[in-house]
Amino acid sequence: MNVSNDSVLGFAGASIALLLQLLAAPALAIGGSVPNFVIVFVMAYALVRPQRLGSVMPFVLGLAFDLTSGSPVGSMAFSLLLVSIVVSRLFAALDNDAMLVPLVLLGAGVLVAELIHALFMLAGGVSASLGDALVHVVVPCTVYEFFLGAAAYLVMRRLVPRQTAAVPTNVSNVR
Repeated sequence: MNVSNDSVLGFAGASIALLLQLLAAPALAIGGSVPNFVIVFVMAYALVRPQRLGSVMPFVLGLAFDLTSGSPVGSMAFSLLLVSIVVSRLFAALDNDAMLVPLVLLGAGVLVAELIHALFMLAGGVSASLGDALVHVVVPCTVYEFFLGAAAYLVMRRLVPRQTAAVPTNVSNVR
């Protein structure tokens, strides 16, 4: 069995994110905004390892979130799967070693994931209007998770060395 550092980082990070979601998230609420550590980790991992992100981890973490939070089963799994794949593919195409690209993609990814999840919650019978959901849940949670995600991205970027393309850097190496 070949276990790589990426697999260890993915499994350990996913486990920590799920434990933080279950144990610490309710205590870290600010003004009714409860952070979603599952979204934070999946978005940060999609930016750190865009080529290694598969569809299993976002789906399983989203499903675990749905089963433990009482939201419609599959709503977070679907939103995380969709958004993480789009964010990782965009980052792989747009990455230029600047900090602006991952931060913009992180913010957009968190916003879209929260919005899709809110739409599922409203369709599932939560008694609130779309405007109320946006103003009182989606936007505050997006801001909170953006800052947590930026910190997680910076830490994960330091822990995991960047993968470079297998292109020769010296002309004498080319034959």
